[in-house]
Amino acid sequence: MIDRIRAAYRAAPIVWNTAAVVAVGVLLIALDTTGLWLAPGADELSRWWHLPPLLAAAGALLLQRRAPLRVLLAVTAIGAVDLVLGGSVGMLLLFFDALYSAVLRTTAARRRWLLIAMVVATVGGTVAAFVASGGDLRGTVAAALLLVGVLSTPYAWAAAVREGRDRLEAQQQLAAAHREEAVREERAAMARDLHDTLAGELAAIAIHAEAGLAGAGREQAALRAVRASGVAGLEQVRAMIRVLRTEGAPLTAPGRLAQLPELVERAAGLAVTVEGAPPALPVAVDQAAARILQESLTNAMKHAAGATVRIRFTGEDERMRLTVDSRGGTPSSVTGDGFGLAMMRERATALGGTLQAGPVDGGWRVEAVLPTGADG
Repeated sequence: MIDRIRAAYRAAPIVWNTAAVVAVGVLLIALDTTGLWLAPGADELSRWWHLPPLLAAAGALLLQRRAPLRVLLAVTAIGAVDLVLGGSVGMLLLFFDALYSAVLRTTAARRRWLLIAMVVATVGGTVAAFVASGGDLRGTVAAALLLVGVLSTPYAWAAAVREGRDRLEAQQQLAAAHREEAVREERAAMARDLHDTLAGELAAIAIHAEAGLAGAGREQAALRAVRASGVAGLEQVRAMIRVLRTEGAPLTAPGRLAQLPELVERAAGLAVTVEGAPPALPVAVDQAAARILQESLTNAMKHAAGATVRIRFTGEDERMRLTVDSRGGTPSSVTGDGFGLAMMRERATALGGTLQAGPVDGGWRVEAVLPTGADG
């Protein structure tokens, strides 16, 4: 019910504000006819003098959404006139509304200045009451308490509502930031998986087709078509990776070191030897090591077809060292994009490890050091 009322107000605030002013006007007229709005002892004729300032203040409240501070100043000035005439409950209610709106709709800096003005008004009103009462302490204390109640009640109420709204807005912004981060991480994971799977397969197709073109036979035309399709597909995959690639926390992808024989078997054209065996690893470390190994073999096929590759697993101080050395081979015309090396390094760094890659003794070495006790 409350939500529907709020939605209706947001849809037509001017209509609702006008209706509120009319309702207040009707209430004030009712108070006028009964005499309830006047201070005790006021005569019957004086009540009509309160009607113009009350209507003026109610009309000013129509603009409180656009200029809340100016409306507050206007209502305060009109209220001073009404106070000279004897004061009324209706004007007090209108002042409450104006002060509440000003605190609710202004900035934090202006709210601080408004609080200072309220303190000054309270002190000044207390001093004036003391002087007017001829030093009557009881009357002065009563006036001070009245001022504090009149000023602090709408201020504290509006401040509490404003704090709740700010907290809700902060929670909504945090939720939106979490959603954006999740999207970035998903895009990063998609880019890694796309590169690790399709890009490697298409590169292998292009490399093998290029090797087949070196021979003679009718198959050359078909191989040229295969190679052209593989290279074109590889470029398209790389373009997709560039679109998906974002900075974010590296996420692991499926694939385990238990599939090492399959990875070696698929590295056609390479002479691969394996030394040592990987220890038992947490899932995250196992997956990262498998992806690093897969990318290293793909790079060897891509840039040095027919190379000799040596894979070594060694352990030291709760860390596993994975070394992939490749030497010899025939350089390929298939160019790299640099994403593979960056992704390998990100995978290692995300787990608290390191990765080094570069030329060594006429060949190429990829060396990853990964913690064996990482939380998988």
